[in-house]
Amino acid sequence: TAALRTSLSMWQAPAHSGLSHKLHPMPELGGRSPIQAVRHALAKCPDESPAHAATELGFLADPDFELALLLDMSTASSALTNSEYKAASVIAGSVIEAVLLWALRRCPPADYQAAFAKWRAVQPAAPLLPGDILRWSAQQYIEIARHLPIISDATGSAAALAKDFRNLVHPGRAERLQVKSTLASALLSVGAMRQVIDDIRDRVAAKTI
Repeated sequence: TAALRTSLSMWQAPAHSGLSHKLHPMPELGGRSPIQAVRHALAKCPDESPAHAATELGFLADPDFELALLLDMSTASSALTNSEYKAASVIAGSVIEAVLLWALRRCPPADYQAAFAKWRAVQPAAPLLPGDILRWSAQQYIEIARHLPIISDATGSAAALAKDFRNLVHPGRAERLQVKSTLASALLSVGAMRQVIDDIRDRVAAKTI
């Protein structure tokens, strides 16, 4: 860096007769010029870097999955800061679904029907669960997780609202309901994302899932 800064100042000065400053390979840089050394260092850096602590999702015990979710969490937080409320709501909603799916898969499938029965007791119109958990809707992830319980009732309610705001990504739905993404909806969605993660982290720590 010092060599690059020195070169810039020297190039801005009048050139001496028969002498022009050049950047040469340097032994301490492995035979590379300073520009090559910087390029070599930057090539090792990821295109994206999460703003959240790497240990925040350590309970997942899957480095690749952790990184993917940390990047999404960072994107949701950045979108909120940049007043991109729809983006914040949509991405936060996707993180909620991903973490709920991970947690549900740790539970015995036989428990799903017991949780579903509890859900049906308070919501008789609850749609039947598909046999493949990957085909469940966001609502089903939330309600089964709420009734197992993997998440608290308050967290389930927040996640349900976040789901509704995430669905505003569909133009027809937004127009039909006359609802749009706002600072309030984005704050709620990002908050629900954090609540879901906190609840599941606590359940894993307590070894209840």
